[in-house]
Amino acid sequence: MKIRQWTIYILLILTVLAVGLSFLPTDKKEISPFAVWWWDTTLDETYLDFAEENGVNEIYYCAKSFDEQTAQFISKANKKDMKVYYLSGHVEWLEDENEKQELFDKIEDFKQYQTDFSGQKFEGIHFDIEPHQSTNWQTNRSQLLQSLVELADYLKQTYQDIKFDYDIPFWFDDQITHNGQTKEVYKHMIDIADRVVVMSYRDTAEKIYSVGEDEVEYAKVVGKTLLLSVETTTDNPDEEFVSFEEEGSRAMLEAISSVKEKMPKYFGFAVHNIKTWKNMIA
Repeated sequence: MKIRQWTIYILLILTVLAVGLSFLPTDKKEISPFAVWWWDTTLDETYLDFAEENGVNEIYYCAKSFDEQTAQFISKANKKDMKVYYLSGHVEWLEDENEKQELFDKIEDFKQYQTDFSGQKFEGIHFDIEPHQSTNWQTNRSQLLQSLVELADYLKQTYQDIKFDYDIPFWFDDQITHNGQTKEVYKHMIDIADRVVVMSYRDTAEKIYSVGEDEVEYAKVVGKTLLLSVETTTDNPDEEFVSFEEEGSRAMLEAISSVKEKMPKYFGFAVHNIKTWKNMIA
């Protein structure tokens, strides 16, 4: 009799476990990324603690060198269940062949680091290449955008074992022709990149989604993961609407939560940047 009872109990437990496991995500896409830019490598561990407390699971880390110090940071972040991407970006890569070669050399250094520190690898490379920062933007806008798309495509084809993410502003609506296809720059970048992060810098949920909606919808159609993003500070008093510096962290997180309800579960958000976010008002 006792054996039969134990058999029933075990069957019940297995049934409960089976039902519970059926609700677990079966696709990594179901994990919603919540990222932060990390430009200052001198920040102490309280910033990592802050990121963990706020649910961050990805860091875009601007490593100054590929060495033991970088490996230690990645190790600490990984222990807090945060993936780390190598963060870099210079507009000069789009205009100067010597600068572009330095980029290729840097990627080779990145690959060597991945081999030397296989236990503390970067998840991929996160590029912040902003063509509008060029002094030639007003006179050479079309060519700069063309160069960005071509560079992204070249890197994808050349380094197929590396994940490449790109920041793009929400207004990349210029049409260019690449590989025989004429479409908006943001569509080319979404097609090419593993992921894009749209700099949807506005200070209300409605405006964040409004400026990034076209990118969200296109990414859904082509099956790519996309992140929208928010800003935490601005140096221009006439552009307070681009950041949550006045509204504070709580208002920002509430806006993010509201916008996420309109997007696929595997889409996400990014906050620029960890230093100003931690120091902004609650």
